[in-house]
Amino acid sequence: MLKIRAGISLLDVPYKGAQGVQDTVAGRTQLTIQGIPAIAAVVQRGQLRALAVSSPRRLPELSEVPSFSETLPGFEFNGWFAVVAPIGTPREAIQRMNLEFNRILLTAKSSRSYARSDLYEGTGPPEEIDAFLKRERAFWSGVVRDLRIEPE
Repeated sequence: MLKIRAGISLLDVPYKGAQGVQDTVAGRTQLTIQGIPAIAAVVQRGQLRALAVSSPRRLPELSEVPSFSETLPGFEFNGWFAVVAPIGTPREAIQRMNLEFNRILLTAKSSRSYARSDLYEGTGPPEEIDAFLKRERAFWSGVVRDLRIEPE
């Protein structure tokens, strides 16, 4: 996606673990796309320079680093987690779990450790999560189709 939107040539080199960061620090690769926890220390030590964050907005702890969308309007690429339950789970149980998770997230939002965790929380009713998952499925289906990605 980045390759197409930015009009640049990239070769994907799949890594397991931190080796991708180590190879970029050593100069064996020209860039790496990683989560903040994987690169925070090497960026803070000045071994790598953060070029952009993929979140919709700048991160408070990396306020000098622009988001991709500042250069490529509308471009964002985020990892996310969702709590899901099996089809057929009683509506009351889903509502209760949603209420409790939202309470925990809203309480944790004010804690210092959570504020520095690089997470943007989404709280809301289950219907919002369902709508989000439908949008993600449609978006990524389009990416797979546009990039002609085939299973191996």
